[in-house]
Amino acid sequence: MKRLALLLLLSLTSCTPCDLASLTGSPMITEAAALFNNASSMSRESSVKVVVLTKRSSVGHGSGTYVAYRGKFYILTAYHVIHDMISAVAIDDKNSHFLEVGLIHKPSDTALLQVEEIPGKKALRLKLPSAVLPPVGSEVIYTGYPNLTGPLTVEGTVAGFANDGAIILQSYAWGGASGSAVLNKKGEILGVLSGIELGRDYRGIVVQNSSIVIINPLPRDFLEVVDALYHN
Repeated sequence: MKRLALLLLLSLTSCTPCDLASLTGSPMITEAAALFNNASSMSRESSVKVVVLTKRSSVGHGSGTYVAYRGKFYILTAYHVIHDMISAVAIDDKNSHFLEVGLIHKPSDTALLQVEEIPGKKALRLKLPSAVLPPVGSEVIYTGYPNLTGPLTVEGTVAGFANDGAIILQSYAWGGASGSAVLNKKGEILGVLSGIELGRDYRGIVVQNSSIVIINPLPRDFLEVVDALYHN
């Protein structure tokens, strides 16, 4: 996980009461709600649990997303979830699907594993998002399997960006959620959940901040590399 020293300043503001009845049927509000509901469904329908047998003969787990690109199927996850794997499976409900190591991009902590088509599972279209970086304040969503619980669908807000280009969310994440694809309201994949903030308290003891979530964007040449590997 990335170690970031972040200072998050929260300010509380008051809100003038709204007449909810006057908002009912508003085209803009209806459209926004429909977009996010659609992204939520896409996130849940494509999420899988990734279970890994490691070289140390231990079993690890994380999260992943079932994606399709040019007629082939993959599981998109974080590299650190599978970095010392001997074998790995994607679990959809009670069904297991063996994974083969495919594209690994260590700098962005991203991995793309080959998988056979999963019957009854809806694959997300693998493509780069329309914007290089999402606007600060925009809403995002992901589905993962923290601590083998799930699928849990979690919303968040883009809070800023790290110096290395990582997207910083005001959201929540826990162990096992790493590897989840984070979507914007359009259902586009912004990147892969990599970790949470690790800082130190006044005693120098490492503390976790589970509400500061680190997302690594897909590299801009990601699809070019996939084409070179699998579609020539």
